[in-house]
Amino acid sequence: MGLLSAIVSDVLLPYALDPSEGASEIRAQIERDIDQHVTRFHYKADRRLQVVRNVPQYLDSYRPFHRDARNIIAEDYRSGKGYSGYLSNAAQSFFQEAIQASADVWFTILRAPDGAPEPQPSPETVAWYFVNEMEYLLKVKRNVAEASKKYALLERVNASNPRLYEQVGDLFYAYGSKSQNPELCERGVQEWENALNMPGADRRRLADKLAGHYLEVGKSQAEAARQPGGYKRITDALASFSRSLEYAHENTEAERLLSETRELKRQLDEALETQTRFINSAEQVFRQAEQSERVQDYANAITWYNSSHDLFGKVNNQFPELQEAAAKRMGDIKLRINTIKEEALKRGKEVIAKGDEEREAKRFDEAVDIYSSVAQVLSPITDEPTSPFGKRRDELIAEAENKIRQTEDDKKREEAARAEAAKAAAAGGKKPGLPRPGAAKP
Repeated sequence: MGLLSAIVSDVLLPYALDPSEGASEIRAQIERDIDQHVTRFHYKADRRLQVVRNVPQYLDSYRPFHRDARNIIAEDYRSGKGYSGYLSNAAQSFFQEAIQASADVWFTILRAPDGAPEPQPSPETVAWYFVNEMEYLLKVKRNVAEASKKYALLERVNASNPRLYEQVGDLFYAYGSKSQNPELCERGVQEWENALNMPGADRRRLADKLAGHYLEVGKSQAEAARQPGGYKRITDALASFSRSLEYAHENTEAERLLSETRELKRQLDEALETQTRFINSAEQVFRQAEQSERVQDYANAITWYNSSHDLFGKVNNQFPELQEAAAKRMGDIKLRINTIKEEALKRGKEVIAKGDEEREAKRFDEAVDIYSSVAQVLSPITDEPTSPFGKRRDELIAEAENKIRQTEDDKKREEAARAEAAKAAAAGGKKPGLPRPGAAKP
């Protein structure tokens, strides 16, 4: 009963059932200021208790005064007077009315029968009471859970007036739209559809509401379909525009949007096919690169891998699943190319080492030929000289070229020494004792 009194008191305050943002701010200020001054108020009974038979009519008896009060109070808060203006005097009246109304409601619920049977409210009257209470809970208290409980009571009344359920749909849809809660909007739509199927429904009005809903939903879905990754929403947009036309057959805007969305779907399907072709072509080139790598044809392998990388790079973000697959493959390609370059550098070092062996054995011509092949071994690395791989490649090539010059110098010194030895041997009547290049040592 205390909760009921609180509800009644809240309803009687100015701006109680006004859902607008500005009204909510003023209502919060009024409640805060009245709570701070409530100890100064007093109650004096000025009439007999009443039986509340019709809640809307009962509340309307206070409305004329409240309409004037709203304007004055709002101006006071805008001007900075706040509670010290009109409300400082009117708050006592609001307090008086709240107690009187709460007492009337309690009296209505708890009064003892006086012997004469009281007329019982019709199911529709009770139903409207619950609908009005739901309106208060949603607009003022913003309590969806409690409103849903009242809806359960409404269903038990089993009222057959479609306007009840249309009103409930309006309440849930408005609250869902304001709070950006799609589930509550859908609940409102469901109530409209329920009302539409009931005898006596205003089918034109309900159909217009439903058509408008699906039209707006379709617009949102079509816009989402145009965004990267949103192509799957296109079928939802087509379904929504079709539903809108089911409720409003002559809605030219829905017809136009349906046609435009079908064209958008055709374009998206074509784009998906093109992106898929890029993937398939890139995979074929990738397999060719793998084959070249297996036979150690590194130069062609890198060429094929780069071509495959370029094809995968054509896949854009319109279709995230394809782009993700392409990005993964591009990462694999980069790793494979780097592996080939590392292998080329390794082979380059091995070739230089082999040239060193030939040089040590004084097979100078063979050593020079081997050193000269280093540049060809490193040819798969086409990176810029300033890049990490480019620097390492050029360092090995420079090392090989330097060893060629050193080997040629070694050869000249060796040949000069042989000539000198031969001359000395001839002068002394002896044969030269220097071994031939490459001959086994004794």
